[in-house]
Amino acid sequence: MAVKSKLKPKLQSSLANRFTLASEDLTYRTIASLQSEVGLGKTYFGCTAPGPILIQDTDQGTEGVVEDFRKKGKEIYLEKYVLHKVENKSEMKAEAIELRDQIEEDFRYAVANGARTVVWDTESRVWEIYRYAEFGDANADDIKDYALLNGRFETLINEAKETNINFFLLRSFKTAWGMVGPVNAKTGKKSFGKGGREVWGYEHLSSCMFMELAFNYDKESREYLIEVGKCRHNIDLQYSTIPRCSFPELGTMLIPDSTEEDWL
Repeated sequence: MAVKSKLKPKLQSSLANRFTLASEDLTYRTIASLQSEVGLGKTYFGCTAPGPILIQDTDQGTEGVVEDFRKKGKEIYLEKYVLHKVENKSEMKAEAIELRDQIEEDFRYAVANGARTVVWDTESRVWEIYRYAEFGDANADDIKDYALLNGRFETLINEAKETNINFFLLRSFKTAWGMVGPVNAKTGKKSFGKGGREVWGYEHLSSCMFMELAFNYDKESREYLIEVGKCRHNIDLQYSTIPRCSFPELGTMLIPDSTEEDWL
């Protein structure tokens, strides 16, 4: 849904004879990445967005969340995609290709048939499926040509931008491995080991997003918080921390003159 700008229309130059004048209308939707450790509310937040909602589930982590919304009558559809990791790389690649193609077909069907919100739960595993479909092996980055893969992965995100749907790409964390600890006196090097936690998925995702949200829990204050990263909608909200909220509540922060009903 779009809202008309209250700004006074400006006169057009002769550029209008060749080019399309950019719109002044704001839109009550977003395309955002949501990242956190498990259990901090990413899927729940996605379910607070307007329905009908399609959750493209690769993580098997919606149980106990979606049911409450369904009991209240919310129109949420759940489609699962499971990549079975086996020793035979050719078999895994074939399965990944089938899953990738199904994800794309389902996404496009949902957008063309009335979905208001699409959730990738998780983008991390969707990206993994794309990598296996392209290469047959998700490792050995140094010998891979990613140009075709990256372009195909970004295609659906760019298609979403041509619509008015909300698109939430949930991201997971994994153990970060690297050179850690003190420098060894004999080797002059640090030891290879676990170096904390890091988000994983498509490394260029930030450039494709309108907004980035990180969900956290502050043990000292016992509060659930959202850290706002990139935010095209409202520069004043960018790099701020807000209490955990629903999508319509966040929407009133993205467009200050809006109401929660505008985002439903």
